[in-house]
Amino acid sequence: MPHSAITWTTHTWLKNTLIRFEDSTMSISHTLPQLTLWKDNDVFLIERFIKAKQFSSSQMTILNEIRMYLKVSTLSDITTSDGTRFLTWALRAEPHHSCSSQRYKWPATATLSRKHKELWRSALRMAFARQTVNLIDLTLVTNVWLSIAQPFLKWWYSRLTQSLYMSKLQMVGKNGKKTPHKVEDQDKQILVLSQPQHSYLHSKKHGHR
Repeated sequence: MPHSAITWTTHTWLKNTLIRFEDSTMSISHTLPQLTLWKDNDVFLIERFIKAKQFSSSQMTILNEIRMYLKVSTLSDITTSDGTRFLTWALRAEPHHSCSSQRYKWPATATLSRKHKELWRSALRMAFARQTVNLIDLTLVTNVWLSIAQPFLKWWYSRLTQSLYMSKLQMVGKNGKKTPHKVEDQDKQILVLSQPQHSYLHSKKHGHR
């Protein structure tokens, strides 16, 4: 999509520059991080809102502001580990830890109004849900994590050590990396690294899915 067609983003010198470049043969190379999908079958929220074709430019502006306020970019950021339901904090439009919130540096944003939160819930229902606001359309369910997400996940299971680990965000080592903390609760849903490239949702009761 050309930058000139994206009417809901903040008008800055950078956006204006990119629009000007559309009419020329010049291009810009950069080393800024690209937005990442965290699971197989994952989707970007804004792209899905656009595809729904239900929102005006002013509504898209608000939805993008809410997305930045929550510090999320993908469906996997706001759904349960098995990808079937929205997380409660996401429906309430309350900021919380997610892969994207930890991966990127986010701009400061204003607090949300009640109407903004109502629009957000309505948009989630239109773009992703089936029957009720909390159930994800089966064609959009994502339950296979990509390895790039592992540093930002709260739980994971190591087959090498046969141990369940919980990431403690407040524990930071000398090298600046999070220090894993071992826990013994084997009945919790956990992430099993079955291949170097992927990790799968697993629980003692239900097994892989």
